[in-house]
Amino acid sequence: MWLPWPIHVFAGRYFQVISVIQIVSMGIGLLLFDRLNMDPSCVLTWWGGSCLVRRNSIARRWVIGFCIFLLSGVAFMGAYAMLFGASSFSIRIFYEIEHPTLTHVLVPLGIIVCILAVPVFLLQTAQAIAEFNSHENAG
Repeated sequence: MWLPWPIHVFAGRYFQVISVIQIVSMGIGLLLFDRLNMDPSCVLTWWGGSCLVRRNSIARRWVIGFCIFLLSGVAFMGAYAMLFGASSFSIRIFYEIEHPTLTHVLVPLGIIVCILAVPVFLLQTAQAIAEFNSHENAG
């Protein structure tokens, strides 16, 4: 698999970039829409990313488990929207969309699935397991 860095560095920086994007989006929401939406998950994504960069094998397992948990929640929300309709949902991406259409619900959920699937698949590859195990055995 071709990546510009080892998997542990790529996955760690991936989460750190997501954390910075979360912080920037909070600022944009405050400046453009007069809404301060404090999202503490940016701290967790930064912390998870820095632990992955340091090749912490326990953090690798936690990140995989948490991403799978979030993917399960997204799948549940998508299934609920398809079975019962999306009119009971309320979506907030910079501004609030009340009574969204099914497309308004499924497109963001699909984007979230794509974002979360990258680290889940990368951190489960044989190369990633070897990287984390080699660091564990060396120290």
